[in-house]
Amino acid sequence: MLTTNIDVSDGLTNGAMGTVVGVVLKNTTNKLHVVLVQFDIGRVGLNAVANSKYKHIHSTSVPIERMEASFSLPRHKHIRVSRTQFPLVLCWAVTIHKCQGMTLPEIVIDMSPSKGKFRAGQAYVALSRVTTLDKLHIINYTQEQIVVSQSVDVEMNCLNHPMLPCIPDPRISTVDRNTHVILTHINVCSLYAKEADIKCDTVYKHANVLCFNETFLSCSSDVNLEMFGLDGAYETFCNDRDGKSGGVMMLVHSSFKPKRIMTTSHLEVVIVKLDTGCIPVYIISAYRSPQCSVAAWISEMQHLLSLYHSQKVCVVGDMNEDIIVESPTPIHKMFTGLGFTQHVNTPTHDSGTLIDHIYTSNMVNHNIVTEVLDCYYSDHDVVTCSFLRTL
Repeated sequence: MLTTNIDVSDGLTNGAMGTVVGVVLKNTTNKLHVVLVQFDIGRVGLNAVANSKYKHIHSTSVPIERMEASFSLPRHKHIRVSRTQFPLVLCWAVTIHKCQGMTLPEIVIDMSPSKGKFRAGQAYVALSRVTTLDKLHIINYTQEQIVVSQSVDVEMNCLNHPMLPCIPDPRISTVDRNTHVILTHINVCSLYAKEADIKCDTVYKHANVLCFNETFLSCSSDVNLEMFGLDGAYETFCNDRDGKSGGVMMLVHSSFKPKRIMTTSHLEVVIVKLDTGCIPVYIISAYRSPQCSVAAWISEMQHLLSLYHSQKVCVVGDMNEDIIVESPTPIHKMFTGLGFTQHVNTPTHDSGTLIDHIYTSNMVNHNIVTEVLDCYYSDHDVVTCSFLRTL
């Protein structure tokens, strides 16, 4: 058995076992120079075999040379001692500690108490080194050597009981899609990269308006409804990314007869008019990157919103402005100054910040309900909003 790590990448590690198949003597002194070892596992030492100068003696053996090690004496730390020896020991048997983690072709386990008392878990480690029962041989079987750790026993009992409270379904799952606008928003940080996750997330299946920020989509990107696993007919509206990041997308159910409102603004926005059966509602999905000047963004957004001052408007998006830490913030102050109400009141980002906002105007009596849902595939949470289509 090797007693030190020679080349971890080549499998020549402490505990590797094999058979001595030859030795090489030094010509000048006739002293032992190299020990040739055929390791039990074929992949161990392949690089060393390929570079061996002793293939003519044994073609598949690994040459093991003396190695020098130095250490301090226990009682004399200032004294350094070195020794040079072959890192090999006889290995007719191996301790349980030494074989932990190994898969062995066949084993004999001596469970005699005279060999030492097994500690908790040691019997399991020993018995699980082989993959089939016919390769497992036990001598001096002693039941008392099978010891269970009390802490492990307690933990296993805990695992048999629910550790976490049941997570309730999102509130929008109980909202009637025929009478409500049900909107979801998330900064997805690459739509293509999260396609499989979005398709599996049932929260989107309850919504009839889906808003995504930082889609990372370009004009050449191919988007289809299969990416979202949605039932029914939806129409897609995109504002492609500007540079390496960004991008805004909105999916709206066809029952709203959605119509995109084009704008000359330089903002990353998508504006869609919904036919709710009475007075239309304008949904604005917006994204402000951290690199975008707050003052410039506010100026353009104020101009854009002035076009809809008497309309029912819902603005949703990642504003990159935390309205928990500081109040009032410039963007929040701008919206409230224009008569908008902000509805999200819990953090929407893993950092504990509230940077995803939902603002509404002229919708006081629409029974607006918002919810923030944890999301594993983005550092932003999913923000949902539902309100009555008509009054």
